[in-house]
Amino acid sequence: HHHEKMNGRGYPMGLAGDEIPEFARVISVADAFDSMTSTRSYRPARSVEEAVEELRRCSGSDFDPVVVAAFLRALDAHGWRLPGPVSVPGNGVAEVAQQDHDDPTAPIEVR
Repeated sequence: HHHEKMNGRGYPMGLAGDEIPEFARVISVADAFDSMTSTRSYRPARSVEEAVEELRRCSGSDFDPVVVAAFLRALDAHGWRLPGPVSVPGNGVAEVAQQDHDDPTAPIEVR
């Protein structure tokens, strides 16, 4: 349900407000921020400042305003940095997804 919107215009079920499970409202904000600040096959990454502005702009319509406020407090307190290198198991082989789960241009591949 992390693609549901507070105004009921999301998917898959068109849930609104408190009908959306709380965990999905939290994941919705985190997923949107991650998506906006990550380069995708169809567009470059936005800056953290641009992503924060979009969360604020859509707070109440798309996103739970309580969750947005909590996310922004955490961001102010801890900042944001891109993840570092992934640890590879002893055999030196790691499986990684090559596409984002929301990328409409290609199915997810694991290599």
